[in-house]
Amino acid sequence: MRICLLAFISVLFFRCSDDEPLKSQIIDERDGQTYETIRLGGMNWMAEDLKLNGQDTYHYFDALEACPEGWELPTTDEWRALASEAGGYHNYEEVVGDPNQAYNALTNPNGFNGPDDLGYYWSASAAVADVPSLRAETFDFAPEFDESGAAVFLGFTVRTSSGKCRCVERSRKVTGAFEMQSSYGTFNYDDHLETFIYPWNNSLILQGFYLTGPNDVDWIQLSISNEDLQRFNGTEMQFSGRLEYQRTPEIVTTFSNEGRLAYWSPEVEVTILQYDQDNITGRIQGTLTEAEGIPPLDIDGHFSVDLSTLP
Repeated sequence: MRICLLAFISVLFFRCSDDEPLKSQIIDERDGQTYETIRLGGMNWMAEDLKLNGQDTYHYFDALEACPEGWELPTTDEWRALASEAGGYHNYEEVVGDPNQAYNALTNPNGFNGPDDLGYYWSASAAVADVPSLRAETFDFAPEFDESGAAVFLGFTVRTSSGKCRCVERSRKVTGAFEMQSSYGTFNYDDHLETFIYPWNNSLILQGFYLTGPNDVDWIQLSISNEDLQRFNGTEMQFSGRLEYQRTPEIVTTFSNEGRLAYWSPEVEVTILQYDQDNITGRIQGTLTEAEGIPPLDIDGHFSVDLSTLP
C-alpha cells in the first residue's frame, strides 16, 4: 500500500511598497511554523531558514523532502540566478560580477536575510556527474572569502553533511495524461503528471512518473519554451523541445541522470494541437539517446495538460 502524506501551507498576507520587494508570510501547517517570504527574480523565496519541527540543518536527502507542499529546494540554476541579480558570485575558479555586492545584498535582514556568518544552503542539484551518489551542490555565504572580503559562491559537499535549507515556491498541479510509446511498450502517466513553471529559463516543464513494478519507476520530463507556446495561433504548430526519460529504483524528488537507465533528447519534435489558458494538448516524436552505449529509443507520445487551476 502506498501512503501519501500531504503538507499544506496557508498564505497570511502580502505587503509591498514602491521601494521594497514583494513580501508575504506562510504557515507550514505541519508544525505551525510561520515564515516570511520575498519575491526576487520573479520567484517567491523563503526569507528565513527552514526549521521544520525546530530542526536547523539537514542532510541532503532529508533536505529534498523538507520543504512544505508547493515549495521545493532550489536548483543551482535558481541560486545562480538569485546571486546574479544581487550582484554576482564565485563559481569554483570563475568570478561572475561582484560576489561581495551579492553577499551584502543577500544578507540584508530586510531582504533575503541570509546568514552573516560562514554557512551554506543545499541545492537540489547533484554535483560531479562521475560520482552522483556522493556529493550535491551548495550555495555558500563566506564573510571572509578572500582578500576582497565577503562573498557568495557556488560549491559542493558530501550529501551526509549538514546544511541549511531555503525553499522556493513552485507553480504546479497534478494534471491530465501523458502517453509515451516506444519499443518497450506503451506507458500511461495518467494522474501522475505535474507541470512546473520555471521563470529562470522561461520554460513550461511537464514531469511525470509511471510505476512499472515494486522496484522500478519510469520518469519523463518534457521542456517546452514559453516563447514557442506564446506563438501558437490556434492551429497546429511544430517546434523543437527537450525530453528526458529515466528508470529509477524508487520515486525521486528531482529529475536527474542517476537512474539505472536514462535517455535524453534535446530536439524532439513537439506538435501543439491546442493551447489556451486552460489546456495544452500535443504530440511528441523523436529519438532518445544515452551516452553509455544503450541503443537509441524511438518514441511517439501524446500529452494533455489541464492548466485551469494553476496560479
